[in-house]
Amino acid sequence: TATGKGFTPAFVQASRGWTAGQWAEARDRLRARGLLDADGELTEDGVRLRRDVEEATDRLDHAPYEHLGQAGVERLTELAGAFTATALGNGAFPVEHFGKG
Repeated sequence: TATGKGFTPAFVQASRGWTAGQWAEARDRLRARGLLDADGELTEDGVRLRRDVEEATDRLDHAPYEHLGQAGVERLTELAGAFTATALGNGAFPVEHFGKG
């Protein structure tokens, strides 16, 4: 979705403190830039921009993982997997907020 992988607009608005008016204004600006279509979904340009931002973010976050080294990253992945399983098992990501992601 345009709000992030599976996030619903209502959840993003509430978690970011946006009013309905602010959301509508932002949506209109994104439409004017050709990034959202009439249904509020990403256009091809929107998909491309999102991909570029994600790739830039991935490039910029390498330093902490390099610092941890291979063994540290493996341990972090192990710990995060257990944490994620526990969070999912306890309803931390309800479908009504996180949608179809």
